[in-house]
Amino acid sequence: MTWKERILNADGTINWQEYTKVAQNYHKREMIDYRFGPKYSDFHATEESFPQVYSPYKDGIIRINAGNWCRVDPGEDGDPGAGWMMSGQMLFSPDANAPSEYQFGSSNMRTSDGVQSFTDNGLCLRIRPEWQPDWWNRNTISTPTTPAVKKFSETFGSSLPLPPIATARGVGGASVTGFLAFQNGLIGISGTGNDPYTSEGFSYISTQLPKDKVPTAMAVTNYNEFVLVTVWDTANRKGQVAVLAVKNRQMAQEKRFYWGIPGWPTVTGLKLLGFVDLPFAAPNAIDVTVALRLGNPRGYSDNENDDFNLQSVRDTWYNARWDAAWGDDYWKKTAQGGYAIVSSRAENKVAFIDLRPLLRYYRMMYLTTQEKFDKTKNEGQASNQWPYTFSHAPKQKPVVSKVLTIEQPTAVATGNWWNSVRTPRSGWNGEEFKPLKTGYVASMDGTVRMYDVESLILPRSTAAVSDTPLKSFKVGKNPVQMFHGFTSTSGDDLYIVSRGDRSIHYTYYDGTVNAVLRDSRLKDPVNVTVSLDQAGYGGSGPGKAVYANVLTVMDFNGKQVVNYMVDDGLNPNGEQLNLVGPNGEKMIFQHGFSNPVNGNPFMFSFDEVI
Repeated sequence: MTWKERILNADGTINWQEYTKVAQNYHKREMIDYRFGPKYSDFHATEESFPQVYSPYKDGIIRINAGNWCRVDPGEDGDPGAGWMMSGQMLFSPDANAPSEYQFGSSNMRTSDGVQSFTDNGLCLRIRPEWQPDWWNRNTISTPTTPAVKKFSETFGSSLPLPPIATARGVGGASVTGFLAFQNGLIGISGTGNDPYTSEGFSYISTQLPKDKVPTAMAVTNYNEFVLVTVWDTANRKGQVAVLAVKNRQMAQEKRFYWGIPGWPTVTGLKLLGFVDLPFAAPNAIDVTVALRLGNPRGYSDNENDDFNLQSVRDTWYNARWDAAWGDDYWKKTAQGGYAIVSSRAENKVAFIDLRPLLRYYRMMYLTTQEKFDKTKNEGQASNQWPYTFSHAPKQKPVVSKVLTIEQPTAVATGNWWNSVRTPRSGWNGEEFKPLKTGYVASMDGTVRMYDVESLILPRSTAAVSDTPLKSFKVGKNPVQMFHGFTSTSGDDLYIVSRGDRSIHYTYYDGTVNAVLRDSRLKDPVNVTVSLDQAGYGGSGPGKAVYANVLTVMDFNGKQVVNYMVDDGLNPNGEQLNLVGPNGEKMIFQHGFSNPVNGNPFMFSFDEVI
């Protein structure tokens, strides 16, 4: 392989001039390409013969007893049915000749949508990634320019580098608010369309990292408590993780907003708490989890009267078990354990960061004494105003607890506990805590290592991540992303994108490879998400409702977004769409639709449209 790390000298040390150049241009197409590392042609001298995945629906639309309204553009006579949609931000490097509405490099894209008709009771699934509005879209669910990015561009003008370098959401449910990072250090929020930012008039807020601190990757804790951003500090020549506190709605109610505790779905504040220094200079991947099982609180009002001004309320919240499966105090749980994994591909390093000091501190301030809670009412941007910065309250600062040397780590993933709409695979197998206690590190050669992180999950244990993985397994060359999500097939399934082999490995939490997707349509896959598309009301039964799992691929040099349907082997209510081939054979993947992009797509985050 002739591909080389451009920020390294021949002796393996960092070339600081090139390091700064890459950081200063991190949002540009050349550097986005470099960020994802070597592609297929770097590993393969000749082109293999790839199969073409079966595509039974040429327009990507599945019609079950549905009328003419079930089509690409329903137009003015679209059927007024009950709709289901997923939407979020698709990031891409726009072509120079792309229409003006694409020059922002961020579109609101829906992964797919589903409708049950109110007129003929037909079921319609559109397995089409779309960023153009139509009759079914409502507000800005699909639009070529993400409204938040346009707002930031209008506010900050030419100083805002486009496109954003990263987008991320929590993966615990109800993550309607998305977060965007820009090369100049601006961290802002966005929505899904049809959300409080469009319907209730809330602002697209933002905050700014200090000069010379360039964001390179981003992750959000499960329930929107904190945002973690990896940073290249070009002035001080070191790597860091920026920690931002988030102010959002208290779980399972609509009236109160707090910082740094589980919340949904509207963010009204962001504040930089400080930085965690890393023992390497060029972090390029991060993932995070907290030990909590909650989900989507939509429709619940359990905490409507839970004002933290009351000692009885604080006591109930403080004493709620983090590992309780259900009960009267379910929505009152707060995280007591959690961690992040950060890696540097160029420096062969991986760090595990213990978040428990941060989580404990917020529980102490909010949920113990009246005196401490009263201090949280003095909010502001000063270091001694709530939420306090690390310089004012250093005992809350997360700690780097373990550093491993791993050859060319390319992607990381944290495990989660039941962070899915449906019972996770580990739950069916009677080991639902196992994914939560496992961290995953992928390396350039296609090895994925699994580490026991139980010591970072339990609230009071001593941090003790082993040097030795508990297991490893193989995927394709240069795995650049390991996806797990709330509305995925199962919250503990992993979809691993290997740019070097143009493959996507569908794996289970225990390292079992279930299936491999390789398709001649995919030229350069670099990012994948898996969502749920549904028509009808789930649980109504076969024939009355139908759903499909939708795998959405960002094909960077293929300049397209490609959808597939996935059979997860879990169909408890019999409503999952049956995927069969041309001869009636059972299939795991089917092609849905491929949509060309006016540029190079590289990242996507989404949630259910509320």
